[in-house]
Amino acid sequence: MTVNFKQTKELKKSSIKDILNVELSSKYSTCDIFENNIILLGIKSIWLNSLFVMNYMDLFIIYYNQGKPLHKLTFEQKEIILSPKTKSFYYLLQKKQNQNLQKNLIETAKIFI
Repeated sequence: MTVNFKQTKELKKSSIKDILNVELSSKYSTCDIFENNIILLGIKSIWLNSLFVMNYMDLFIIYYNQGKPLHKLTFEQKEIILSPKTKSFYYLLQKKQNQNLQKNLIETAKIFI
């Protein structure tokens, strides 16, 4: 996938499903390049499908969580408890290698929210 201004602009308009439907790179994956497509086709839950049609930026706002830790989220009156391995924007800010970038990360996130 090419990363440039045009691609980023398109990404912001995309749904989660659109992003997951992109072929996986064989360079970085041991999975079939269509693995995500196969999984998405197998989803029969209307509720879960509605999560995947959510706009990427709407999900980012949830992930950002005003820079606070995120342990659970509520979507369409259902609570999703996140695994301790799932890290929100807060944990990205706490990483030692990001300490010098913390202010820039927050300012950039706020521009998009």
